[in-house]
Amino acid sequence: MVLDKPNSRILVVDDDRTILNVFSRIFERNGYSVTGAESAKEAEEKLGNQDYDAVLVDVRLSGMNRVDFAVANASEGATNGENCDNWLAHL
Repeated sequence: MVLDKPNSRILVVDDDRTILNVFSRIFERNGYSVTGAESAKEAEEKLGNQDYDAVLVDVRLSGMNRVDFAVANASEGATNGENCDNWLAHL
């Protein structure tokens, strides 16, 4: 996956604020525009309002596992399958 840094938007989803902040800072320092979400619900709201080039999802996201979250948001619901080109789930 190659992202054009000046124009790439990444959504980082993790219910652990420390991990969320660390990943957000790493990507921001490397030139990406980063938005954070601390829950599946918050991430779904953000996906409904903004297009992202990549979404990183915590493996153990509370309230919903990462596979269910990705399937629900990549195929219907908030994104209608169009708001994110790449799904990553390895936090």
